[in-house]
Amino acid sequence: MTDEYNGGKAYTKFLKLFRQNLIEQRIKMDRQTAKIFRIKCIMKKCREKQRWELLAKMCYKYNMQPVNEAYYD
Repeated sequence: MTDEYNGGKAYTKFLKLFRQNLIEQRIKMDRQTAKIFRIKCIMKKCREKQRWELLAKMCYKYNMQPVNEAYYD
């Protein structure tokens, strides 16, 4: 162990990694949110076109419950 002071490089490196991790988490959540939004839009179109079998399959596959029209307003 040395008695030299490194100028707080360990702390700066920690902050850099922490910020990078936050950015990665936000990107991951944005992708997940976008995917769920796309799925719900497809489910809405299936309801409008009365494609009940496809709607039921999507609800089962993605473990979602169909919502009523008030949800979209």
